[in-house]
Amino acid sequence: MPKLCIGVLSLLLLVTPAYAVDVFKVSQYGGGHQIWFEGEAFDARDPDSENKASIGYKLADAETGINPPDGAFGDVMVNVAGNDRIWLRYDFDISKCDGKGGRWYLWCRMINPNNRSEWLWVLGDDGDEIPDGKPAFIDGDDRVFEATIGPPWGWACSHSEGDVKDLQDGENTMMIWFREGDTTGLRDVLVWCDNATYRPSDDDYTNAGEIKIKLSVGPAGKLTATWGMIKGE
Repeated sequence: MPKLCIGVLSLLLLVTPAYAVDVFKVSQYGGGHQIWFEGEAFDARDPDSENKASIGYKLADAETGINPPDGAFGDVMVNVAGNDRIWLRYDFDISKCDGKGGRWYLWCRMINPNNRSEWLWVLGDDGDEIPDGKPAFIDGDDRVFEATIGPPWGWACSHSEGDVKDLQDGENTMMIWFREGDTTGLRDVLVWCDNATYRPSDDDYTNAGEIKIKLSVGPAGKLTATWGMIKGE
């Protein structure tokens, strides 16, 4: 292939948005709406987690040799060791479960015997541009996974801290940032729901309908999307 063509192709690869195709589950239990996804189904993570074996958010079984305890839905996420640079990003579309923008609640199926928590940042609620550095978080507003659970697996949501956020119609982006996680905290399944009284169960997740969603997540490795870009404005 001529060098000019190779150069043009390389440029196109840099500026053409990458797309993530992920499997989600959706349901409408308890008169509300739920969208479920497994912890390992992240759309992006920081370079430290990608490139350093000794630090970051990892697939427990596939990347660390930590075997998820019985009852896990596939692999799980674990924070091997943290710093202010590590994060996970998830993109999801609440219209696929017929949900609308407004107050939503994030539950996590986890084992967390030492009560290791993280930070949660949501595009639109916490800012209009995806951050390229750790935001200024507040304990009472942004902390998640603040619960002592298991083993065995259990579901948790405080209904008063970072797991309560205002989601937007259609596509949303969330980021989990390091706070104090370690290898004792295993994250299996996440579910957003718009009903404050709903309590998820393993059977609810198993029986929820499965869909595939294709979302534009921007050029690979570039965290420069804004809320207007996500909304297509």
